[in-house]
Amino acid sequence: MNFHAMAIGIEHDMRNVLNVDRGGLGGIANADYIERNVRPAMAIVLSQYYNDNNKTCIDNFLDKYYYLDGDYDDVTDADFFEAYDEYRLILKSIT
Repeated sequence: MNFHAMAIGIEHDMRNVLNVDRGGLGGIANADYIERNVRPAMAIVLSQYYNDNNKTCIDNFLDKYYYLDGDYDDVTDADFFEAYDEYRLILKSIT
């Protein structure tokens, strides 16, 4: 999987949970945008399942990958894919 494919996966998740087309939510539901904003995009999707049962799991995930906000100079592709794999597991377990 390449980085853009990961962003497309998150875009599809976002479009499904928010019921929007590509580019919906002011252009945020778009893989090109998501590539530059991975953690916030994952947070948007996971927030749809944020309740007493899932709150701790989602908070821990977002806290763990805090460094995926903003400047990606010190972030490797492996970091993104690790976060994405965990995101997929969480999403699968809570939906």
